[in-house]
Amino acid sequence: MRGYKGVSQSAGHHIANNGVFKNIIGLDDKPDEAEFTMNILGEYNIGGDAWEIDALLRKCGIHVTATLSGDVSYEQVKKSHTVMLNGSCATAPSITSPT
Repeated sequence: MRGYKGVSQSAGHHIANNGVFKNIIGLDDKPDEAEFTMNILGEYNIGGDAWEIDALLRKCGIHVTATLSGDVSYEQVKKSHTVMLNGSCATAPSITSPT
């Protein structure tokens, strides 16, 4: 397996992400039992931000299945493809439907 490499480590991140998509996501097709489900993408939970985002979304009736790539379990990643919505915490917030 190849690890992180290069000046920006971008190639290593790309290799790791491809491994997750090919080997983990999709192993569990049972969605979380909630009316509204979503993933948060691009949140690393530095300083506990993801926990605050999760609490706020819960108050809105939205269950967060997985926060990628911070503070996430293997079990959550396996079923992250079952959600209704993917939300991004990258530089510019965005929301996309996984279908």
